[in-house]
Amino acid sequence: MRAAAAFLLAAGLAVPALAGAPSAYADDSTVTGVSTGDDGTLDVSFNTSLVEWVQISVRSSAAADAPVLTTTDDLAGGRGTWNWKTSHAVSLPAGTAYGDYPVDVDFRLYNGTVQHWSGADHLSASDLDYRRRAGVTGLSFDRAMLDYDHQSAVLSGTTAEFDPATGTTGPAPAGTSVEIDYTGVGGTRSYRTTAAVADDGSFQAPLSLPQGIQEFRAAVVGTADTIARPASWSGEVPAVVPTRYRVSAAENHTRVYAGSTYTESGSLQRYVDGYWKPWAGVTVNTATGYNGAYSDLTGIIGHGVTTATGAFSYTVKPARTSDTYTLLSTSPYVTPSSTGYEHVAVPTPGSFTTPAGSIDQYGTVTLSGQLKGACDYEPLSLEYSANGKTGWTNMQWFTASGGSYNGTCSYKISKPAYYNAYYRVRHPETDVMQPAATVAKHVYRYRTGISIAMSNTKPKLNAKLTASGNVYQLTTAGWKPYAGVHVVLVFKPRGDTQWYWVVKGYTNAYGHYALNTQAFGDGTWGTYIEPNSSHYYSESRDVYVDAR
Repeated sequence: MRAAAAFLLAAGLAVPALAGAPSAYADDSTVTGVSTGDDGTLDVSFNTSLVEWVQISVRSSAAADAPVLTTTDDLAGGRGTWNWKTSHAVSLPAGTAYGDYPVDVDFRLYNGTVQHWSGADHLSASDLDYRRRAGVTGLSFDRAMLDYDHQSAVLSGTTAEFDPATGTTGPAPAGTSVEIDYTGVGGTRSYRTTAAVADDGSFQAPLSLPQGIQEFRAAVVGTADTIARPASWSGEVPAVVPTRYRVSAAENHTRVYAGSTYTESGSLQRYVDGYWKPWAGVTVNTATGYNGAYSDLTGIIGHGVTTATGAFSYTVKPARTSDTYTLLSTSPYVTPSSTGYEHVAVPTPGSFTTPAGSIDQYGTVTLSGQLKGACDYEPLSLEYSANGKTGWTNMQWFTASGGSYNGTCSYKISKPAYYNAYYRVRHPETDVMQPAATVAKHVYRYRTGISIAMSNTKPKLNAKLTASGNVYQLTTAGWKPYAGVHVVLVFKPRGDTQWYWVVKGYTNAYGHYALNTQAFGDGTWGTYIEPNSSHYYSESRDVYVDAR
């Protein structure tokens, strides 16, 4: 306290008589910060509202013996306030360099206690920011609207700079840079440019506005001696008036292989003064992705420029199956009334594993294997050929399942077939997969035939009966006796629907069999051969025997 009083006396200031005061004032009351306004004034903040007098002193540096450059107690505040502010911009002696200078604060509380706050001890929150302040004012554009044919505008503005050294405000010096930031309509892109200030403090900036303007900011670029004032502007930005257009393009289903091309053609028109007119010299795109007015086209697979009549024709090279859109590049300056739409199929290769094939004793052929590729729900065909090379004929269509893109589908198909033929499974070309077929599978059994004769068709009841006949097989040399085959004699009593086997035997070397039994009663007799893995099943004709 004595040190503070001595300082005030040295400065020629009266020190009021002090009454005894609680030490709580001295311990708890302090400065919380010092800040410099854009107008050069100094603001002092306290943690208490019990302040009735404030004085600031600006020192030349943070050194303990640094001289005081200026001192003033001309600060507005008063009881009940937490902030005190100089009435005028703080002025330093002529020739003082721009920079940061520590500020000491002396203040008196309501109870008469005077305290000293040293700026050198609080450099991060105590400096006078002694620099020029420059800002932008009077912004305007040279046009109120933008459209497809006018996608740029000139921004004009003026600058103002406050200099604390002179306490005056005037235009920013020639050559000062103004930075301009703006965001396109829809917030899709941000742009930045700079303009130089002329001798009179004005500037002009031609702006290319491919996305229009949604948000805007202009500010002087700060330097070591100049602080840029915050940008503020409430003027109108140029409105975007989009051009309506329509595309007439071939809308047919197209199928091409990857790496191949097809031709996209059509015409482009724009709506002008109430009429649709050809639009020449504009780039039309075919793309696989289109998400609306403010999103870029994705997956452009072809483009071309319209002729004087608005016509276009160009090569398109798709890479995969997709929907395609033919239109202009997306922009706030155009609004499509119609676009060209197609579904383009790019079938991918598929492959079969070698099939397993068999044919059962009754002539049903079965082929099984795997199809690899984008095979799920793809159509398959079971086909046969007499020679395995030509004449392939469809027997049955069925559907692959169980796979996905670049997956694997297992299949198994059965169908009554032919005694001796070649079979395969084929995948026709679809929008999803290219054509493919299995290797030909030769599947066969030997055909057989069996005859029957009963020794007596009108025997006495329980009398001896003999069923005899011959069994043949078809070989490459023609029909030949089939020796050693198992033959079964069966009987169906009159009035019954069930057959009963009676006796079994084998053919001799000549393919002949003879099976003995007895006449159980009236009924029908027959024989059949028990099949094996290489022969078809055969059965004889029915013979009715009337037992007496």
